[in-house]
Amino acid sequence: MEKVCDIVGDLLPLYLDHVCSDESRRLVEEHIGECDNCGLLLERMQAGWPEETVPPQKGEEVLREAAWSISKRALGSAAGITAIVLYWLVYLWQDILAASGDYRNFSYGFHEVYTIGSLLVPVLTLIWLAVLLRRTAKKHAWRKNAAIAAVLAVLLAGQAGYLYQQSRLVHTTCWTEVVDIPDACHIVIQSGEDTVTLESPPLVTPLLKTDGTVYGFYYERDRSTLDRGRLNAIWDAVD
Repeated sequence: MEKVCDIVGDLLPLYLDHVCSDESRRLVEEHIGECDNCGLLLERMQAGWPEETVPPQKGEEVLREAAWSISKRALGSAAGITAIVLYWLVYLWQDILAASGDYRNFSYGFHEVYTIGSLLVPVLTLIWLAVLLRRTAKKHAWRKNAAIAAVLAVLLAGQAGYLYQQSRLVHTTCWTEVVDIPDACHIVIQSGEDTVTLESPPLVTPLLKTDGTVYGFYYERDRSTLDRGRLNAIWDAVD
């Protein structure tokens, strides 16, 4: 490896001046993608440090500086991924509560503002992944960045899938009666000319009656299964 580093070090001035052969350019780019030390040397030379003015460093110092550079990138990536995951955990938690009209832990205002991030965070994830792939392709550092790229791709796919699923939901508000209660977790209501089976919280189901009492219902259902849905909120008719 040291021999290759010496060769690449000799080629870097020619590489920067764009006067080396295509084969030499490929050798430099492939090696820089795998060697942080030579990559650091190239960055210094690109910043305007002539090769002869690069201060000599001992092997331990080079390794320490390279390790610190890698650690900063790793910490930054870990912090970004953690922020994305934490955002969605809080989002799903408060969204479930908001769907049932529970704003005790998160206010309605917080829900409205926080929901904006459900579109912003996926866009930022896409930008991060695109920039990472561009830099990786430019430096031929696929081996070094494969893990973080894969994690970002999974996160982006998960967010896109969730947003697609949400876009298919139909929300309905109506006044109607409970036609049937098949079990403790489901109720059947009359919605227009159709009957709809709704998932109902076990604590709510026993309180409902099938004697013709009219309730206010707010529920959601998928466009492909309009005969089934999930109960979000219910209230008694006001006399």
